[in-house]
Amino acid sequence: GEPSAGPGGTQYLFNGDFVDRGVWGPEVLLLIYCFKLQFPNLVHLNRGNHEDEQQNKQTDNGFCNQHCIRAWKSNARMMYTLCRKSFKQLPLCHVVGGDIAVMHGGLPLDRGVTLEEINSIDRKHRVPVHACNLLGYPKNQ
Repeated sequence: GEPSAGPGGTQYLFNGDFVDRGVWGPEVLLLIYCFKLQFPNLVHLNRGNHEDEQQNKQTDNGFCNQHCIRAWKSNARMMYTLCRKSFKQLPLCHVVGGDIAVMHGGLPLDRGVTLEEINSIDRKHRVPVHACNLLGYPKNQ
């Protein structure tokens, strides 16, 4: 059902990989963004490893060079650029109920990593693959 506020209400957390999962990736992404706009305090999004240029441009994923072109035709390059910019704004982690940390790719293997360290990652650039094991990337990949 639709998100709803208050006791017993329903909130949604989309935990990354909105694109690169099939031909309808652009439409799925826009639908999720529309939900976020309509229900800004009830719909939450985490950035996954597929919300990154390195993944989007892989030929077997198809988001950049196939699905965006199919969906947006002559506007594909501009729309893909806007998608990339939007991905860089997405948080890497949400804490649910003050108890549960949710991030794409699971918890870091290093038990000493803190929420403050995760929050300090400069996510407004390419995923720092060499420095983290969040988002489904093993550390030092």
